[in-house]
Amino acid sequence: MNNPSLAVRLMTMTSLFKLFSQSCGLSIKEAQMFLGTNVDTTKSWWAGRRNPPEAVLEKLVDLSITQDVAAQELLLELEKLDKKNKKQHLTLQAYGLDSQAQSAGWPSANAYMAVIRKAVEKMPAELAMRLVLVTDSNKNIPAPE
Repeated sequence: MNNPSLAVRLMTMTSLFKLFSQSCGLSIKEAQMFLGTNVDTTKSWWAGRRNPPEAVLEKLVDLSITQDVAAQELLLELEKLDKKNKKQHLTLQAYGLDSQAQSAGWPSANAYMAVIRKAVEKMPAELAMRLVLVTDSNKNIPAPE
């Protein structure tokens, strides 16, 4: 991609709304439900045909900040467990169903997976390699501490 004008054209094809939503782990349907917006309006924002109001992008930014804080807290907790359990696998419970994540205050299971991704990105590789991610869509899972 040596042609800067091509890079600019490619960037404008993806909407900020889609970029922000996906970075928070939200699909188009999850973003629509999280924001409480009309399906057609959300599709238009996602496709970049129209720009969403500033307040919509701010809500996505707020979600991203909340995810960052939760990821930092998760990372600190995992580092504590790591000191106690050297060389052992660390099991991390994730939500298998949106309803489980929503009961813990997240818009969707994918939005909480974004928290886990952000935490893993910040941890040492040797810790990340020992994580075992478990989901169970058949029973209620308590909120991660």
